Amino acid sequence: MGGEYKAFYDQFFVETKENVLFDVGISLGDEKDTFIPIVNGGKQWYNIHGKIHVILDDTDTITLVYRSRHTEEEKREVARIHGIPKRPNKTTKLSLEVEFENPTDGAVIIRDLGFGKLFPTTNKVYRKEFSIVWQK
Repeated sequence: MGGEYKAFYDQFFVETKENVLFDVGISLGDEKDTFIPIVNGGKQWYNIHGKIHVILDDTDTITLVYRSRHTEEEKREVARIHGIPKRPNKTTKLSLEVEFENPTDGAVIIRDLGFGKLFPTTNKVYRKEFSIVWQK
């Protein structure tokens, strides 16, 4: 977060018990460990929606990242995608969607989208639940 934005955030952002205090995304696993958000926290849990599409690059895992909006502390977990047929590299497209049940608990929903007409979807859906509480 940029310095001036953080000052504004600290001064004017009103937190309620309903607010999600972390972002949920993935790590690209590249040299810079690039974080790609699926959803950004900071709003009430019932107002947060997000979905991204990813193409797997010679892997069957996705690194999920939960990043605190206050400290940028991270918690990570690896989701392994089982049961998708072996396809050539970069021909497995997935959607990743986040849903919340309350400000700390929710799930990442991972769907196999196939890859066009060449590789039809398996219609498999994976649900990776999370419960994130930050130590104060």
